[in-house]
Amino acid sequence: MKVFKDAINNKTITVSSIVGLIVVIATSVLILPEALYSSSNLIEAVLSLMYPIFDAVLIILAIMGVMIFLGGRIATSWTLISVGFILLEIVDISYYYQNLLGLIWEGHPLELIWLWSYIFLAAAFYNHSKQI
Repeated sequence: MKVFKDAINNKTITVSSIVGLIVVIATSVLILPEALYSSSNLIEAVLSLMYPIFDAVLIILAIMGVMIFLGGRIATSWTLISVGFILLEIVDISYYYQNLLGLIWEGHPLELIWLWSYIFLAAAFYNHSKQI
């Protein structure tokens, strides 16, 4: 963390925390009541609560990654990586919610967003390999 000491400032922490808080509030309102209702025991309920919260933590880290590397030599790669992870977490939360409601079927349109997130990640790794 000493390497990023100067890059991690109050603006980076504030912006990423606000976005993470919005995701946590949205999942708390939409997903958590349904997850608790559909849980059959305490362990399943706790895991159902932790799943969207950890997704929000990953979104916070992805946003921090974009803000830390913004304007740097490898900014494009890290932006693509972060966009890929943000898409991955958003579709993960959406898929989980739709699955709780029983609205998921094979070939659901949400699966396309998963594919797009992998395309962003592949483009990021390709771009990074060209910059090294």
